[in-house]
Amino acid sequence: MSRQKANLCVQVGARTHCPQPVCCSPANGKATKASNAASYFGDYHCDLPPWTLDQMVRDIARRHPDVDYVLLTGDFPAHDVWRQSRKANVESAKIVVDVIKKYFPSE
Repeated sequence: MSRQKANLCVQVGARTHCPQPVCCSPANGKATKASNAASYFGDYHCDLPPWTLDQMVRDIARRHPDVDYVLLTGDFPAHDVWRQSRKANVESAKIVVDVIKKYFPSE
């Protein structure tokens, strides 16, 4: 699996169009039109909400019960570089790894 950009700041209903490279956080404000609002599972202008990552990996595990191992390539933090810190980057990695371990537990 590659580039699971876990956005820890996604807020459903937040603006999907903003001056930053990635939007959909409370800092971007609420959308004034439904067509410009972040949906529950995300938006093209957002990185992946943690709950969407969870659903995606759950579906992969359900459809492919014969998977012997999962290879993660890293690069987990969202594109919101102005918010990044060591703590936030470690939290992003932990979320991704915990979801993988949840649906693909080691034996």
